[in-house]
Amino acid sequence: MGRKGEHISKTKYGLSEYLAFFVCIIVSIVMVVMLFNPKDVPNSHSSSDDGYTVIDLNSKDENAGSVDTSVEESSEDGVEYITIKVDADSVYIGDLILVNNTHLYAFKDKTEIVEVYEYKNKKYKIGSGEECLFEKTILAANDFLGDFNDISGLTNVTMVSGYITEEAQNAKYESYIKSVTPEEAQKWGVKAGASDHHTGLSFNLTLYPSGGKIGEGEYSWLTENAYRYGFILRYPEDKSEITSVRDNNHFRYVGIPHAEYMYVNNLTLEEYIEQLGKTTYKTPLDIKSGNKEYAVYYFPADSSSSETEIKIPEGFEYSVSGNNIDGFIVTVNMTTK
Repeated sequence: MGRKGEHISKTKYGLSEYLAFFVCIIVSIVMVVMLFNPKDVPNSHSSSDDGYTVIDLNSKDENAGSVDTSVEESSEDGVEYITIKVDADSVYIGDLILVNNTHLYAFKDKTEIVEVYEYKNKKYKIGSGEECLFEKTILAANDFLGDFNDISGLTNVTMVSGYITEEAQNAKYESYIKSVTPEEAQKWGVKAGASDHHTGLSFNLTLYPSGGKIGEGEYSWLTENAYRYGFILRYPEDKSEITSVRDNNHFRYVGIPHAEYMYVNNLTLEEYIEQLGKTTYKTPLDIKSGNKEYAVYYFPADSSSSETEIKIPEGFEYSVSGNNIDGFIVTVNMTTK
């Protein structure tokens, strides 16, 4: 009996060895297939079957609208584009909106308008003390007028006529047309909705006490250097036939690269918006400002939808402004990637 039991034990051991060897062979085959099959190798930049890549967007712009992290498009020069969605009403909002007798301002909630008195520095004066603007306009004006004061030592520059309501502008218009001929009223009158002061981005400068004129003599520094702070002279005296406004001490914030380009090329906002209307995201306007380079282009609004999809170069800081007409102006800082 002892020998028979011993024989049975040896038989079971041989079978176990065989099974273990067989399992090892199967595992080895599977590992080899996984190692050399490219479909199973993880991709660090996952792509879908149509060649687009799912990505994330970290925008620096507060007004860019909702972000669609859906698809990525590659151009011939290697720039990759993603898509963002912007609300339809954003056409009427932004630093580059054009407001005039042809393109009236779309009055929106102005809760972000603040009193200049609360944010201004001590380097310039204000008129009534009731002037209001967007905070960013005031902060840029602080730098602009503060530097003028430091350079010139002059203290009589006074900011007047900031944001104006629809009702207040209508009262000004009614008063104006009573003091001029019908022809003058038709040509130069600024109706409610047509004033650039509705934007919260504009103000006028005057001198008090008087002792010169904005844009002349020592005060020429203001018109010659406003662009460095993001401001333009909104209504140049020699461009009144284009702007239909005579107001050559009216400054408007548009942002530094735009202001510099308009100043260097002697363009009004009307002319600049028209020029940008001929650009696309594939053929942008290239602007160099200081040590930065910008790509600026127009994107038409989708009139059939409550949102517009806009192409943005992936990985760069950008801003989106409406033009108050029919689309958006995208400004991309191409040195930020």
